[in-house]
Amino acid sequence: MAAKAQTPAKASESVVKAAVAAKAPVEAAAKAVVKSVEAVKTAAKAAPSLTSMPLPRPPEFVSVTSATVMTQAVAMAKAFGALQAKMLDHACAELKATLTDAESLARTDSPADAVALQAKAVRRSYESYADHLKELARIASGALRKER
Repeated sequence: MAAKAQTPAKASESVVKAAVAAKAPVEAAAKAVVKSVEAVKTAAKAAPSLTSMPLPRPPEFVSVTSATVMTQAVAMAKAFGALQAKMLDHACAELKATLTDAESLARTDSPADAVALQAKAVRRSYESYADHLKELARIASGALRKER
């Protein structure tokens, strides 16, 4: 019986020793984590905040480039506005001329006169459109010359 009583005692003693032995590495790891957290906190206090630091000056070529880009953008916007104005003027003029041609065509009684009026309207429209394209080309080339 004495042998049976020692066996459970030895078994519980070995379990306790194993638990104590397993606890030591966990405690060492916990101490290392605490030390690293303290080191990070200390480094964070020493590092300056990004909001407290002034922004660096941009290089000189950046300001020249931005000024050039803005000048070109303004010039192109003006040219685009001029082109749009000419296009709207042409569209209004063409609408008025087409309405006038349609009224003239509606008042005519002769088929021959109707054909002649249509031919005149087509010719007038073609010449007007050609002049319009020349004007647009002049505006665009003027804007490109100013840009350089």
